[in-house]
Amino acid sequence: MSIRRISAEARVGTIGIGGSNPIRIQSMATVDTNDTEGCVAQAKRIIDAGGELVRFTTQGTREAENMKNISARLKADGYETPLVADVPLWSISVRWNRYPLILAPCNS
Repeated sequence: MSIRRISAEARVGTIGIGGSNPIRIQSMATVDTNDTEGCVAQAKRIIDAGGELVRFTTQGTREAENMKNISARLKADGYETPLVADVPLWSISVRWNRYPLILAPCNS
């Protein structure tokens, strides 16, 4: 049995990560983030399979803008699962404070 490292809790939407929370199930969408219909459909499959977080890559402003549409469509269909924007470090200069999303910078 592994010993779990002590960590601080962080809130992502309505769920806690770290601390005494269970390990969370998440998946990364593979659909182009500009494809709203495809992203919504894939996010629903991830959530219906037990995903607690759905991650999307957001390479630039268009992808970040479309996250609002994806989120709105999921909420309209009754899905409240948090969405996470994976932001390549080279595009971090986009104005992320305009979006109610969690940033997860990656090394792509």
